[in-house]
Amino acid sequence: CLKANPKLEEIRKKFGKDNLTIIAVNNNNKKEAPLLISYINKNKLGEWVHVFTSNDVQRIDSLIFKGDFTNYEGLAVPRTVLIDKAGKIRYKNYGYSTEEFQKLEELIEKVLQESSLKDR
Repeated sequence: CLKANPKLEEIRKKFGKDNLTIIAVNNNNKKEAPLLISYINKNKLGEWVHVFTSNDVQRIDSLIFKGDFTNYEGLAVPRTVLIDKAGKIRYKNYGYSTEEFQKLEELIEKVLQESSLKDR
């Protein structure tokens, strides 16, 4: 995650908030929330949607929310999933590699092009 998050933020900035939303799913417990908030602020990830899967977290500091994202829990982190505006999963990956992030960027461009053609 420490390698992937800066690259994801770079990609988010490239495509803009109207075209790409990043949802960060955290499996941490409530005690770790202050450390997570510090990390979010330090790394300028406040434009992301941060959610906890833990039932003891409802909302913290307007940055972290409780959500039912248990289907996205996994053994491997980081996990990247690209979901288009129609709700279709277009990409899934575990781990970090520069090649995978290049592939992700290309796919985002393709999905956005498809979406703009449909909107015409």
